[in-house]
Amino acid sequence: MKLSKLQQKVLDCLGDGYDGDEYPQYDEDVRYYQFKTIAEEEKITIREARLACRALKRKGLAQYHTLTNEAEDYRVWGSGYAITREGAKHITPPSATV
Repeated sequence: MKLSKLQQKVLDCLGDGYDGDEYPQYDEDVRYYQFKTIAEEEKITIREARLACRALKRKGLAQYHTLTNEAEDYRVWGSGYAITREGAKHITPPSATV
């Protein structure tokens, strides 16, 4: 699958800490990131983070989720993007980024 440099950078950020075979067994266990967090970690703009996340979602490599608080009548706390199992297969290996 063809990814732009920006998309690959954001995908690697979403997959930080995962290896392709270490992806969590349940989608609820993945880490969700907000645009601001991705932008700060990757030193890109929030707009670039948003564009890349949405493109990755269309390609099936990232997922969007609204985060709620079960203890407070499921009030919305925020939202974010996480890597999917398919996306984990496209993470740049750590040795390749050195």
